[in-house]
Amino acid sequence: MIAAITASKRGHKVTLFEKEQSLGGQLKYAILPPGKKPLESFLIYLRKQVEKAGIIVKVGKTIKKNDIKKANPDVLILATGPRIKEIKIPGIEQVKELLYMPEVLLEKVKAGKHTLIVGGNAIACEVGEFLSSKGKKVIIVGEEEDLAVEMDLLNRAMLMQKLNEYGVNIVRKSKIQSLKDKSAIIEDSNGNITQVEFDSIIFITGYASDNNLYMEIKEYVKDIYIIGDAFKPGGIRQAVHRGYQTGLNI
Repeated sequence: MIAAITASKRGHKVTLFEKEQSLGGQLKYAILPPGKKPLESFLIYLRKQVEKAGIIVKVGKTIKKNDIKKANPDVLILATGPRIKEIKIPGIEQVKELLYMPEVLLEKVKAGKHTLIVGGNAIACEVGEFLSSKGKKVIIVGEEEDLAVEMDLLNRAMLMQKLNEYGVNIVRKSKIQSLKDKSAIIEDSNGNITQVEFDSIIFITGYASDNNLYMEIKEYVKDIYIIGDAFKPGGIRQAVHRGYQTGLNI
């Protein structure tokens, strides 16, 4: 949205396609954990700016190669978001309650009473706070000693305090070695093995760039810009900065 707004303000005719039914991308999920009111206000602001700029918006539309060839744009900006990294853990195929972060935050699916979250990044911790605030018993397994290291110190300290208050069990410097339907074998950095039981499991171990559409269309459009998580999975600030710079460079 930032790239579209900036380009429109500079006099370009902009059409914005969104495969979901509303604008926002990953930001729609980032506003859902507790304490994210400022981000919600930012999302509302962006949507209003898109409308104010007179940008043509088409939601519920997944763009494919033929759509782009037919539109024949002078410039194409791809903000197709990330893709979830493939999970390569023995026994993953046995797990029936393998949940995905967006569906959990949007409450399209219900996490079990005992939920195992794999990943020690900020998103994993925020999802842990979200679920534990709703009475779920949560275990977070992270590979590093410290969790959510990409957050600023104040917000990170507040988040860790909340996890502690909600009784979230944090397992540090550990990896999932194998899985069964309702259990996981965990190995720590010293080689100690433990088994934990769960009703649901959520992997939040990172994302990879999704450049499939770019590879399909690159020979048909001269000027293509890749931004957001499609360029490199990262935080909101990086996405906003790159979107703004792209809008200026067109």
